[in-house]
Amino acid sequence: MLTYPLFLCLLIYAVAFATAYLLKPKSNDHFITNNYETIDGLRGFLALGVFIHHAAVWEQYLQTGEWKTPPINLYAQLGETNVSLFFMITSFLFISKLIHQKENLPFSWKQFFTGRIFRLVPIYYFTLLLLIIVVFYLSNWNLYTNWVDLIKSVANWALFTINAIPGVNKYPDTSIIIARVVWSLPYEWFFYICLPLIGFVLLKNKPHWLTITISLIVAVGFYNVHGISIKHVLSFSGGAIAPFLLKYQVVKFNIKHWLVSAVVVLSVFSIGLFNSAHQLVCKAIIALIFTLIACGNDVFGLLKNQSLKLLGNISYSTYLLHGIVLFITFKTILVGNEFQNLSSNTFALVIVILTPIIVVISYLTYIFIEKPFINLGKKMLHNKTRQK
Repeated sequence: MLTYPLFLCLLIYAVAFATAYLLKPKSNDHFITNNYETIDGLRGFLALGVFIHHAAVWEQYLQTGEWKTPPINLYAQLGETNVSLFFMITSFLFISKLIHQKENLPFSWKQFFTGRIFRLVPIYYFTLLLLIIVVFYLSNWNLYTNWVDLIKSVANWALFTINAIPGVNKYPDTSIIIARVVWSLPYEWFFYICLPLIGFVLLKNKPHWLTITISLIVAVGFYNVHGISIKHVLSFSGGAIAPFLLKYQVVKFNIKHWLVSAVVVLSVFSIGLFNSAHQLVCKAIIALIFTLIACGNDVFGLLKNQSLKLLGNISYSTYLLHGIVLFITFKTILVGNEFQNLSSNTFALVIVILTPIIVVISYLTYIFIEKPFINLGKKMLHNKTRQK
């Protein structure tokens, strides 16, 4: 197992930060900003943490052939806690949109779902294309199944694996190619599907009955096909606390005070005492950390750093693509007798070297795939609004 976990994590974050600093453009035109700048910085930490988590998973996978959570709490929590925080971010941002919607204006559900499609689908389909190319490369470009089954398997992946996570071309455990990160995406979509139902409770101007009906039918269908885990529902619930605290100005103390930042840091370290983020006490601590950050605490100014915000903007690409980089490295590049049984120090060095590569790849896919499609979606919605 990777040794000196805290030192290694800090080193990887430092290398990623330095890479982002060098990539940071003079203009911010390429990047998305919102009213909650601490959230952008937080995203940067989270995606890199998931990468570190899967690096530790890969080391033991190469040694044992088992893909499972690392036994060291820090590596385990960098996966489970960080995804929980990603769910909290989703809940926070969109529930905030609902409760800040002007009473005399209806919430545009068409605009919301169009925006989500243009935001999430293009880079995901690019990742899926890379996954298929890797599968066929490892299959020597041979077809090991019939065309119908191949199309069915790709279709399941194209639908964000809501129904199933099948092997493509009968390649064993295809999901490992992307470090199995796809499991979280159906929960993101489930939250979006349920948002009109949440809006029915929160909005003064209620969603149209047809929107509510479609949302309910799709949500029930999702539950029947995919199922729902309460531990992830708790994560989304944890993210819903801060919007109401901000809306009704419940927090009366200086949220940016250094003592609050100290509480956040101590709470982060306390998570390392748990071997799973899904223990109820641990989940409550994670919700506390997120709530303080979402309400404006910048952790001694760190979360407002521009380089960290860049890492936050490219975090979706990082989340989707880091697994492919790890897979290609350990299944196609570092193969052969000379790379058998790498020492922990050598393996750690490889991970550090991969860090700037992943940051640069994520930066490029954000600039050339994510952002153009985000702009295209906005342009389409703007043109339709003008036509009306």
